[in-house]
Amino acid sequence: MAKKQLGDKLYEAGEHAQSVEWYVKSAEQGNKDGIYSAGWAYYSGEGTPQDFAEAADWFEKGIAVEHPKAMRVMAKMLYTGSGGEKDPDRAAELWQKSSDLGDPESAATFGKILMEGAQGIEKDQVRACKHMRKAAEAGDADCMWRLGNAYKDGTGVNISQEESRNWFVRAQQNGYVTPEQRVQQGAALYQQAVVFYTGQGVARDVGKAIQLFVAAAQRGHPVAAGNLANFFLAGLPFPGMEQPDYGEAHQWALRAMQWGETDAAYTLGQIYEMGHGVPADHQLAVHWYFTCIQVFFRLLSSFLICIQACIHMHVCVYIHMCSHV
Repeated sequence: MAKKQLGDKLYEAGEHAQSVEWYVKSAEQGNKDGIYSAGWAYYSGEGTPQDFAEAADWFEKGIAVEHPKAMRVMAKMLYTGSGGEKDPDRAAELWQKSSDLGDPESAATFGKILMEGAQGIEKDQVRACKHMRKAAEAGDADCMWRLGNAYKDGTGVNISQEESRNWFVRAQQNGYVTPEQRVQQGAALYQQAVVFYTGQGVARDVGKAIQLFVAAAQRGHPVAAGNLANFFLAGLPFPGMEQPDYGEAHQWALRAMQWGETDAAYTLGQIYEMGHGVPADHQLAVHWYFTCIQVFFRLLSSFLICIQACIHMHVCVYIHMCSHV
């Protein structure tokens, strides 16, 4: 335990490289939290070069001793294919077990996935509500709000206006922000990020801009999510972002596309062409590059139509004027 605590103190002091050494020493003595922390260091690239294979090895050791956080991160790696093949079946098993062991983040993540269904994971709204209840009871305001909607609509649970009202009230008491408020906040944060990134009227502060881009993307701002994907793909000279994080780049690019930021198609094309954090897949790369080209030509077509309309209007006005001369 002492070695793990020393690693934590060094990490908090910003001595990430030294913290990894002590996490590994702690892990080698069988400390569960030390095993997880060593895995996280290699997963995030904090204090050591990012290495998904090494991270997976440590997380597997953590899974063997039933560490819920190790299960959660390994589930994410398997689901996204970070550093290897995708395995949604095992990802689901790990999320399930981590949730059963009391990890609220796993409960929230798995509950949301089950509510909608996803590639390789079938929709199961009854199980979804059970997992989201665990997360909600642990203080997750978003899951509280989702449970309120579930009880209101009878999705995965029996309709209960009383339960619905109670969960909505608890969500608001715990700081839940409605989708409309999140959109407004995201837009405001994105504008602030642009100001600091470009230095418009303020001293340029790229570190501050990155923080604001992250905050905006977390609130669903599509362009901020696309920018964040590119930041993670390239890696930037800021704490925690020196090395590329291909798993995060992939996730943010997918979210950006889902939210309507079609420029993210090019980022996804790069990821699959080069095999950044996923197995190289030239068919998928071509798909995303082609999507990017299609969007460009649609925009170009719309632009040309506008030009043609303006020319047509000008000609009509000119003919009308001539007919009255």
